[in-house]
Amino acid sequence: MVYNFFHVVATLIFKVFYRKIEYVGFENIPTDKPVLVACNHPSGFIEPCIMAVISKSPFYFLVRGDLFAKQPLRWLLIKTNQIPIFRQKDGRNNMQKNKGTFDYVNKMLSENKSIMVFLEGSTEDMKYLRPLKKGLGRMAYDAMKNDLDVHVVPVGITFTNQQSIRSEVFCSVGKPLRAMDYFDAMEEELNSGIRTMYKDLATAMKQNMVQIENPKHLRALDKALNLTREENPDSRFPLWSQSTRKLSLEKQVSDRFIEMDDSEIESLNEDLNRLQKLKRENNILPRYFNKDKSNAVQMLILVLGAIPALIGYLFHWIPGKINFLIANKVVKKKIYKTSILFAGSSVFFPLYYLIVLIILYFCCPSYWWCLLVLPFLGLWQFQYREWWSSFNIQWAKSKMKEDPRTEINELRNKIKSNYNI
Repeated sequence: MVYNFFHVVATLIFKVFYRKIEYVGFENIPTDKPVLVACNHPSGFIEPCIMAVISKSPFYFLVRGDLFAKQPLRWLLIKTNQIPIFRQKDGRNNMQKNKGTFDYVNKMLSENKSIMVFLEGSTEDMKYLRPLKKGLGRMAYDAMKNDLDVHVVPVGITFTNQQSIRSEVFCSVGKPLRAMDYFDAMEEELNSGIRTMYKDLATAMKQNMVQIENPKHLRALDKALNLTREENPDSRFPLWSQSTRKLSLEKQVSDRFIEMDDSEIESLNEDLNRLQKLKRENNILPRYFNKDKSNAVQMLILVLGAIPALIGYLFHWIPGKINFLIANKVVKKKIYKTSILFAGSSVFFPLYYLIVLIILYFCCPSYWWCLLVLPFLGLWQFQYREWWSSFNIQWAKSKMKEDPRTEINELRNKIKSNYNI
């Protein structure tokens, strides 16, 4: 019941948190087999929430064991199918508790459940697959010794900007690997057999995410990806899309980085820096090069939608402000801020709506239906602000006496032709 409640809440919040979520391949997750889902870990706990919301079947998640130390968080984690796994830095006594975790995972796998494991072991906001930890391999081996036909499903999750709300997310699920194909190698020498499986697993995960082989080129990759996004703007709707269009475009760029040598990437980075400098000098915003044109319909929407957007903003200002203040106070590392904001939204907004419902019930019960409209007004105010920003950019372009795009376009075309991105 708790899992299903937060499933609904998370679905609604994601529609506000992210401009667009593209997903594909969920049919690759077997529903009649024991499954270990292997995923990268660029965010705190946004990835498991995305997977849980999109999937029709419930997941179980391995998470940091130290989070289970205090109530009521422990109760909430258990009720939302989360399983503690302890690390070396949690101490030897806690590490010994992992035996119970492995036994529980085995039990769930024997019931054909899906267990999600973040193989990198820690959170890092980078488009780079870090070395995989051995835990999943050991779980698969233990399950196979109990005659379970375990399937390992590779998943890649990519954020256009993990540390910002209203960015985009790509979630891609690959074809499963049958763990039994590696069982003989594991029987002969466990660690060697796990490495063999992980080599194939890492390759499969990389095929489903935007990533490069050398992390020192990550900044240059981000600049190149921003250029690609400018060249290929997407429609605002639908908010959830079963598609690989944007992921494929961004993977083409990251794959090109893998093909280039260091000198080519350094030359590309210099051109991208010069392009950024020209944009700053001319106050060119990212959506400036979009082909959107203001028209009468858009202006009518902006006029008629202004009041509903204002109501949505004002009504949600209090819980939103509280959420941001708490996140800024609690978060020690910037990388976790989005996750804390998401978690806070999952608590504060349902509580806020409950309070409003109680007030309406006692003060003006005939207006209870307002509560059904207000969440949509909250979503609308985000959409409205994006449309308003786009309109302002197009308006500014129409008023310019001299278009600064000529020099910038020449450099953009040079980058695209010289580096094939």
